[in-house]
Amino acid sequence: MTSTEALEATITTPVASFRNPLYTGVQVTLPCPPPSTIGGMLAAAAGSWDKIPHDFRFAAAFHAEGRGTDLETYHPLPTARKPGNYGPQNREFLAFTTLTIWILDNLDQWEHRLRRPAWPMRLGRSQDLAA
Repeated sequence: MTSTEALEATITTPVASFRNPLYTGVQVTLPCPPPSTIGGMLAAAAGSWDKIPHDFRFAAAFHAEGRGTDLETYHPLPTARKPGNYGPQNREFLAFTTLTIWILDNLDQWEHRLRRPAWPMRLGRSQDLAA
């Protein structure tokens, strides 16, 4: 059995929501972040997508201690057939989340990026700040 050296990072959030694109008009959350969300958070830490190599590799595990529903103001885009009426709408969220990431390349560089991110790291929506 061979072993691979990796950088392990633990990212936590008090609240996170990952909108399920299969549902329109409601805010249903996915049970875990899609890889594109994790990649976007890592690009924020690096400073831009241009600083992420095309062959970048990572692995991830995710856990949420609970889930709930709150109200948020919904801002649909107006269309020719439907005005952009807004109002309160239920939004699913996950509570007390933990994302563990294992990065397999450029370990020293990624350790620095995760300790001192170029941009605020978010897991999910723009108000879901990660630590």
